[in-house]
Amino acid sequence: ITFDDTGAMTGLWYGHSEALLGQRVRTLVKKLNEGDFAAAAKDFGDEMRDKLPPDKLATAWRALLGQVGRFQSIEKVKFEARGGEAYETIALAKFESSKIQVKVAWDQGDRIIGLFFAPDRPWTAPSYAKLDAVEVTDIEVGSAPKLPGNLTLPKGTAKVPAVVLIHGSGPGDRDEAIGGLKVFADLALGLGTRGIGVLRYYKRSRVSPAGIVTEKEEVLDAAEQAIDLLRHHPRVDPKRIYVIGHSQGGYLAPRIAAKATDL
Repeated sequence: ITFDDTGAMTGLWYGHSEALLGQRVRTLVKKLNEGDFAAAAKDFGDEMRDKLPPDKLATAWRALLGQVGRFQSIEKVKFEARGGEAYETIALAKFESSKIQVKVAWDQGDRIIGLFFAPDRPWTAPSYAKLDAVEVTDIEVGSAPKLPGNLTLPKGTAKVPAVVLIHGSGPGDRDEAIGGLKVFADLALGLGTRGIGVLRYYKRSRVSPAGIVTEKEEVLDAAEQAIDLLRHHPRVDPKRIYVIGHSQGGYLAPRIAAKATDL
């Protein structure tokens, strides 16, 4: 709340409590470490409850412990606004043999819509990418909402085949980044090096979760808009457009192809 010199109220804003969400992440990790997986999932949204019920959450946590050893402590927690209505809390957790980022994505109702465990290390371009052979430009997919993205093209003027990358489940960014991993960035640079254009963009659930009812709003609308964008791009051969889907994106590829029959 803000006031002017006379004491009259001039502004009122509200948003997420960083302290509250930070404490919720610490509690989530604590419950995972205690083996109380139902309590750890207390703040899950409906989709998370469906796709990561306590038994699957237990499997994921135990698999992580098998790789990095026993949990020891959380060193710090940071809070990030990702644009639109999406927020993330990232806890740096120390295990016996490694440090892991525990990344939690929240919707406007402070429900968890994404949970990721990833090594705490910086991303670097893959060795097979020739950065001087490609150009990467910012681009937007759709209009309601606009989804920020990148189009990676081999340098030159010739028309090239192009690919749309479709995310897996959860609120993915344009790189499908998890900690130090950026799977879509790797694919874009690798395919661009080999003469293939790649369009990647933020998932709707990352930018504007409000209004998502079905997979149509979450995935299919944006995929259709991305394909149409490539059809009309001067550097793209409209007869050679492809879709590569990861996980949920792969399951939905037949539905995308049923509508975009020129793929």
